[in-house]
Amino acid sequence: MADGIWQHLENEASVVGRSLAAAPSALWDEVSNDWNHDRRNLLARSGVSLAIGAGLGVVLSRSPLIGGGVVAAGTLYYGLKMASGITSVLGRAWDADTDSARQLLVSEASHKLGREAATVLETAPTVALGGGAGVWASRRVSALDRLAFKVTEAAEFPVRAGVPEKLHWIGPGTENLPKTLLKPDGNLDILQLSEMLAKRHPWGRVEVSRSVRLADMKASRPAPGTPFETELGFVDRPGHVVFHSHPPALRRGETVVSGARPSIADLAATMDVGIIQSGDLTTIYQGAAREFSASTDAFTPTLRSVILDRKNQLAVELESRWMPELRDYQPAVARPLSYEDTLKVLSNWDRWWKSIEDIPTDVSTLASPAATRLLKIGAH
Repeated sequence: MADGIWQHLENEASVVGRSLAAAPSALWDEVSNDWNHDRRNLLARSGVSLAIGAGLGVVLSRSPLIGGGVVAAGTLYYGLKMASGITSVLGRAWDADTDSARQLLVSEASHKLGREAATVLETAPTVALGGGAGVWASRRVSALDRLAFKVTEAAEFPVRAGVPEKLHWIGPGTENLPKTLLKPDGNLDILQLSEMLAKRHPWGRVEVSRSVRLADMKASRPAPGTPFETELGFVDRPGHVVFHSHPPALRRGETVVSGARPSIADLAATMDVGIIQSGDLTTIYQGAAREFSASTDAFTPTLRSVILDRKNQLAVELESRWMPELRDYQPAVARPLSYEDTLKVLSNWDRWWKSIEDIPTDVSTLASPAATRLLKIGAH
């Protein structure tokens, strides 16, 4: 009985091993045959593959999650097709007790394996080349980029939101930040944290968001979006700090102002505290997600934020009420802060907003020409 089973296993191993050994030669024969005798169809397949790659490159150029899924699905499909060359003969190899019977199966398997591998070799490079060309074109042709952003909003964002939350915290792109940012007494060096995240995510024409889990200082995978919004993929939670980038400048009416001010959507999506990087300005703001969840009437949160201009060593506190009837914040005058005291508080912040409110006012900073840019944020 044992000898019989051993013979069957030996048959299987022999067919598989000899098929794999013969695969390179079979692949070369298939490619040579296509080039010498079926060149027109070969070029047609390459052209179609190039066009498909270019189309996918354009529409998915701003949708990394779906784009990665398409690549993975394609790789899996062709991998299974190639594997079928071997698996299709395994059942019959079990009883192939003669060398001639095994050789027939080897010839069949190596031919199928060679044919499928030739298809991959003849189409995959052109798909990849087309995809690269599509991404390149979408970055340079505004109409194509707008199309890619529409796909991001309509497909990428819902797919991202449907991914289990724990998957956003594992794998490539996630990061372990220094645990020393969170002090033993629970205070947070949000100044250094904001600087680290700003350096990792300079403005690149689209908003990028990620969350930092303070319990273990783990940063989730960056989530790129469109020029004016992004989708983190999961709701904010207590004990997290949400970071995202804003455009360096926005037009409000006839005035161009910094994009450093949080939107009402930012307040509604942030549980505790958030960080916004807008060009060279950093905003730290208090979230209002709890208020948003509890509101039964109009959502009228108060924006509480501190805006830093590290380059010019300026800081202001901006507080403003949202006015639903105007769909805008109430114009407000930002309070100039002592820059040194602001750095001191934020580098060892107890995460209570009163600590920000207690920072001394320093009107002398208004003499700086750069202060005008900060004051315009609250006024418009």
